[in-house]
This record gives sequence, C-alpha cells and structure tokens, in this order.
Amino acid sequence: MYSLDFLNGKAKNFVTKIQLNTRLFVDFLVKAGKPMHGIAMIARAVKVLRQSNEQVSSLNTSFAKLCLKGRCLQHALTVIEHPITSVMPGTNPLEIAIYNYYRGMIYMGLERYTEAIECFRKVLSQPTAVIH
Repeated sequence: MYSLDFLNGKAKNFVTKIQLNTRLFVDFLVKAGKPMHGIAMIARAVKVLRQSNEQVSSLNTSFAKLCLKGRCLQHALTVIEHPITSVMPGTNPLEIAIYNYYRGMIYMGLERYTEAIECFRKVLSQPTAVIH
C-alpha cells in the first residue's frame, strides 16, 4: 500500500492529477445515473492517499457527493465522521466548504441533527475571502 511518504517530492503532481481525474470520474458517474458504482473505489483512494484520518482533500468531497447522489448515506460515515485538522496540498478552499455542506446533508439524511448543524455552521463561518 502506498502512502503520502511515497508521494512526497516529485510525485505531488501525481496526487493533483488523481484529484482532477477523480472529479471528472465522479461527474461522469453522476451524469450516467450510477453514482453507487464509484463509492468503494473513491473510499479506497481517500484512505490510501491521506496521511491521517483527519486530513481532507477534494477526494473527500467527491466521495461525499457520490454517497449523497447514490443515497448510500451510511457508507459515508467511515470517511466523514473524522474531524478536519489538515488539508492535503492542492485542495481548493471552496472544496472544503462544499465538503462540509455535503457532510451536513448526509447527517441530515441520517437524522443526526447536531452534527449536521455543526457542519453547516462551519460552511457559514468559513471566510468568504478564502472561497472567492
């Protein structure tokens, strides 16, 4: 299994390319109406490429989007339950806001309203200068 230790240095560009291709793949699955087919694959990519459970990237956003579109909310808990303490290089600040929004929507669907409100609060409190 590869980790970010392997991907440091020259291969950071590799992670950026994986994130871009993942976004395109997720958009394709959503348009094709088959978001459930990518959930396991993206979950594996999230777990392999992060340094810790608390690290967030655009892969987390893509994973949460697939879980929402596929209505597989319970499967999303393995990734979204961890707090965000660090951001993977190459992650757009807007993706962090979208990820928190998706987390809130998933928690709402699971009727975990306290966690949902906290996620929505994070979206609303993120500085707008960072997003725009």
